[in-house]
Amino acid sequence: NLSLVDATDDFTFSAWINTDSVTGGHEIMTDYDSNAENGGWHFTTNGSNLWVMTHHIGTDGNVSTTGGISIGTWKYVTVRRYYTGSAYTLELYIDGVSQITGNDPTSGSADNTNDELQPFCVGIRRLSSPLYYFDGLIDEVRVSISDTGLGAARSAGWIKTSYDNQNAPAAFSSAGSEDSTFTWDGSSSTDWDTAANWDVNAVPGAG
Repeated sequence: NLSLVDATDDFTFSAWINTDSVTGGHEIMTDYDSNAENGGWHFTTNGSNLWVMTHHIGTDGNVSTTGGISIGTWKYVTVRRYYTGSAYTLELYIDGVSQITGNDPTSGSADNTNDELQPFCVGIRRLSSPLYYFDGLIDEVRVSISDTGLGAARSAGWIKTSYDNQNAPAAFSSAGSEDSTFTWDGSSSTDWDTAANWDVNAVPGAG
């Protein structure tokens, strides 16, 4: 149960999504029952936009991209909330690239008042009509939550690296060939630079 995201938490939520619809709202992950007085949050698609909304008692945070989501295409989507020293910021990423930031007012709590009836959900909004099912595929859901400053708000570099590593792991890192082994046998002379003095008939470092 992840019903403990409150006004003093940093967080990062990410997932790979492949949608079959860019009409209306479709929940990626959420902890919200459509009653703003209960607090909560949801991370969703809204048409072709990526959208995050936090519900504090009496005020909301609301940030949306302009496009970026398309039918039948895998997208790595991320939202993070972090403290800047004077306010909280919500930031949305698509494929490891920041799309938009916005203020998250914290005059209240984003905690749920009923953890059992309003649990963390993937691909659906509980106790809601409609349920805003995600129409498509969701994979590799990752959630990080901590008190402010303890590392759950992943850095831009961390988010980009996560995308690169998962999107094309073979291109992300590579290993070189094994170093050759040279064994001196001195069969020709005492000259280091003579290839015949080495078992592979080559001088180390030459060429």
